[in-house]
Amino acid sequence: GETQERKVDVRIIAATNKTLRDEVEGGRFREDLYYRLAAVPLTLPPLRERAGDIRLLVEHFLTVHREQGLSAVNAIDRDALRMLERTSWPGNVRQLEMVLKNAALFADSEVLSPEDFSAFPEITGAGGVSLKGARLSGRTLADIEREAIIQALTDNNGNKKRSAEKLGIDRRTLYNKLKSYNITVESQLRVG
Repeated sequence: GETQERKVDVRIIAATNKTLRDEVEGGRFREDLYYRLAAVPLTLPPLRERAGDIRLLVEHFLTVHREQGLSAVNAIDRDALRMLERTSWPGNVRQLEMVLKNAALFADSEVLSPEDFSAFPEITGAGGVSLKGARLSGRTLADIEREAIIQALTDNNGNKKRSAEKLGIDRRTLYNKLKSYNITVESQLRVG
């Protein structure tokens, strides 16, 4: 509401999950604003591609929750951490934060264990892919993996995104495995 100009020195940091160049070309984002924001673009891979960051993020969020008085949890056991590192995290860091907050709020001890994540079957693997009637002895790991992929695709009506999530791998890994095992979704849905 002032009439006098004031000189300020600011930096604006903006984040998006969209490719802004594509948004500009599609007419969904102003080109002039794009050029003001795109001075130093930073690309951060999704959390599923940065499993090494999960331990640091877990420690950070547990500390924040403790400082806010939400929980007395101060650590996570090795099995629970490995479980979190295997998760695909479609919601990235925000999803990890929410899952940790939930687990810490209802934990029975000061150390999180896999049981503390039981409200999240997509993380614990409960309700994941099961090899119905599979005989594992005498079979190669590649055969078992191939069958798990086929079963996931069948259970999810060919939906590759959901299948990858149930398998605990990212979509790119699933595509590579489909190619290496010469699996086509269409043939699996006809057979299944």
